[in-house]
Amino acid sequence: MQRRAAIGQCLGALAWWPEAARARGGRYRKLRETVSIPLSQVAELWRPAPFRARADTSAGRSVSLTGLALRTPEGLRAFALHCPHELCSLDLREDESADHPLLICPCHFSKFDPAAGGAVIAGPAGRGAYRFGVEALANRIEIREVEEEAL
Repeated sequence: MQRRAAIGQCLGALAWWPEAARARGGRYRKLRETVSIPLSQVAELWRPAPFRARADTSAGRSVSLTGLALRTPEGLRAFALHCPHELCSLDLREDESADHPLLICPCHFSKFDPAAGGAVIAGPAGRGAYRFGVEALANRIEIREVEEEAL
């Protein structure tokens, strides 16, 4: 068990690396079809709009993704709802550690901050929540891509 803890600490110390890579324009893969969500569904702060998307892996395998789009004070965001730690389903819910909802993994209790681009703020996850690329248009948002690591 001590070995796992040591490995976890080392990975935690390196957790800045994936976040820095995304900040530099991490790799995204196009979705099979664009997901379109009416802007009215995400007009209210923190009101989630769930969606499903499909993408192909680099090996050509089709993957189904569950996601949610929402408006944060920092803008529109969309996240895949599977934890990067062990792929459990994430929930958006209130948490006493923040003044806004967080993405929380019920399996191992990783927490991700949607306002900070899905950054991991607690738990064993070694990176932030997987993100979708979001574009706001006149009356809708379009989601056309997802981080490759999510596949």
